[in-house]
Amino acid sequence: MIIIADDNRDQVDTLTDILESDGYQVEGVYDGEQAIDLINRYVRENIQIDLVITDMYMPNANGLDVAVAAKKAGAKKIIINSSDPTGIPPMEGVTIIDKSNLLEAVAKL
Repeated sequence: MIIIADDNRDQVDTLTDILESDGYQVEGVYDGEQAIDLINRYVRENIQIDLVITDMYMPNANGLDVAVAAKKAGAKKIIINSSDPTGIPPMEGVTIIDKSNLLEAVAKL
């Protein structure tokens, strides 16, 4: 399962469409708290999280909060994207990319 979290609904919908058309199971949410709730639900339901793509700056919880929850849940891959990734502290097991390169990163999956 892939989780996409971003307060930009167009970004979530575009990535969801691209990934679903490639055969992936995707669920999109529009803020950090929803992402953490979804991650916790998947843990309770024993659903493997293959990838979490999260925006850094969202309402209710930021990308670092989402990444911590995803790591605890055993997500295989975590990507934080931001229009200014230079201010994001490095986190083991988390890829941090510039939002302008997000579609390119997704294409490499």
